[in-house]
Amino acid sequence: MSNINVEAHDEFMEVQETREDSIFAPGTKIRYNPDLIEKLKRNHQECWELYGQIKAAVKSDDRPLIQQKLKEFRISFMQHILTENVSLYVYLTKFYGDDKSTVDLVKKTRSEMDKVGKTVRAFIQKYETMDIDDSMFATFSEGLESAIQELDKRIATVEKSIYPLYSQKI
Repeated sequence: MSNINVEAHDEFMEVQETREDSIFAPGTKIRYNPDLIEKLKRNHQECWELYGQIKAAVKSDDRPLIQQKLKEFRISFMQHILTENVSLYVYLTKFYGDDKSTVDLVKKTRSEMDKVGKTVRAFIQKYETMDIDDSMFATFSEGLESAIQELDKRIATVEKSIYPLYSQKI
């Protein structure tokens, strides 16, 4: 092998090692996933579709279907939150570790999402297994709208300010 080939090979290997190391968030085994943001956005869409199905069940007063769709929503929502917390928020916090303003933004957004998540989970847990009688029906409908409005605001914020950070420095 000539000296030029050896030098080119060594440079190539250095670049490969750098690329390999850069796909992990520093100090973690959390690997960069080029499909993550699209997956999270699809999850948001799935949640909206389930919300639409819940609203349709409310309109038709199909209470067993409401509970079934609440369960499906809870499962989808919890999977999304878990993925977002580890694969996105932890990754970004570690990846941008030296950039205090970005880390603060990520932590603040995560904290706000955690609060919204607790509210949505509490709402779902309250009504998922409980028989929704006539006296609770109006409260349920109002609570559903309130939880969804708050979730909608948070999703818009996350998609606008946090998701772009994920691929910005990669």
